[in-house]
Amino acid sequence: MKKRIILTESDIIDLVKKSLLEYCKQSNLDEGKAANILTALGLAAGGVAGLNNTLSHRQQDININPTQTVSANKASQDKNGTVDYDAIRKNCFKQNRQQQGSVKTAKGYYPSDDLIEFIKTYETFHDGWIDDGSGNLTTGWGFKETPELKKRFPTGMHRDENGNTPEADAYLVEYIGNHLDEFKKSTPNIDKLPQEYADALFDVFYNVGGKIYRNSPNLQHALKNFDLPQIANNLKYGKLNGHKLRSADRKNILKGNYKRTK
Repeated sequence: MKKRIILTESDIIDLVKKSLLEYCKQSNLDEGKAANILTALGLAAGGVAGLNNTLSHRQQDININPTQTVSANKASQDKNGTVDYDAIRKNCFKQNRQQQGSVKTAKGYYPSDDLIEFIKTYETFHDGWIDDGSGNLTTGWGFKETPELKKRFPTGMHRDENGNTPEADAYLVEYIGNHLDEFKKSTPNIDKLPQEYADALFDVFYNVGGKIYRNSPNLQHALKNFDLPQIANNLKYGKLNGHKLRSADRKNILKGNYKRTK
């Protein structure tokens, strides 16, 4: 008679967590890829035991690589004594980037976790279908209305009962996956660019769209000639105050500063 093995929710969570961490370690994923895997996994889990947000207190020490152990500290714990895994993950990847050196090329480019947060802060969350000020209906993290999107989200994207944005977060991951090849093909010499330059360029691509991005002669000329100063000088788009601030902040990204100007 075969022995039956019954796994509890916590057992399953623990197995998935360990497998994911091992995969990230062996694959040497950057912060953007790992963050989005975690986001997608959390959404797929449907919030079971808060996989994407907390781990039990007894699981504080998480081995990221053979020479580095990231331990939870008081700042990473909530009132219930659980550990904020997202805070730990961001901290450990920050340390990894510092260890790798100040210049990290964008070979095999994927938007960093910092850039994704930057995009969110500038797009802000659109609950339902809202005019973006230019006559375009948008929802979620600045997603413009299309027949396909309207069919999937007739009333737009909304916050859940806890104030979170799972629909928009999942679609942002999907959007990146669907448009990443287009962005790479539209960005000459992308594999040679520093990660921060590629991130700033992806923000342009996300903000203005692929058509405008591809048909920006000065920017494309600078990319083809791998002229970093001229690339930096051609990150400006839009005349509104918000556009000007975002354009200036893109230049800050080149220095590793992903903070939005208030």
